[in-house]
Amino acid sequence: MKIKVALWILVIGLVAGFAAAWAKITHQAYADTLVNISTIFKIAGIVSLAFFVLQHPKVQSFLSNRK
Repeated sequence: MKIKVALWILVIGLVAGFAAAWAKITHQAYADTLVNISTIFKIAGIVSLAFFVLQHPKVQSFLSNRK
């Protein structure tokens, strides 16, 4: 469930990235704002996805066995 939320945050960032690219191509005034929003959502999605993956029991057991 938590990973789905992280993936949706990442998807929102990617969609905002495509919207920003379209806005830059068509020389819209709000293009820079969309780039900033896209970057924020992408970073938040990647960080939350990494956090939830690191909390997974198999990853935890793998990391604890690497002594």
